[in-house]
Amino acid sequence: APLRGRQVSAADCARFHWILAMDRRNLADLEDLRPPHWSGRLGLFLEIAGEPGACEVPDPYDQGPAAFERMLDLVEKGSRLLVKRVANELAAPG
Repeated sequence: APLRGRQVSAADCARFHWILAMDRRNLADLEDLRPPHWSGRLGLFLEIAGEPGACEVPDPYDQGPAAFERMLDLVEKGSRLLVKRVANELAAPG
């Protein structure tokens, strides 16, 4: 199936344990949607992925090819770190 973007909704909290934002502005919007009883993880993608020295993925729009390359590098590295973290948590006893 083709991928497409959509808005996050409060109902997503019932479907997902982790909901990650790329920047603080979107994180604030997600915090407003979070139901009070939800026990999942809400945070910044790069912080949860464990990327040192970066906490937000910059918006490269209208900044040229170098900005898109930097954003892509951060997302790819952060994705690898996040997969490792999730795998370690699933493998940990308890």
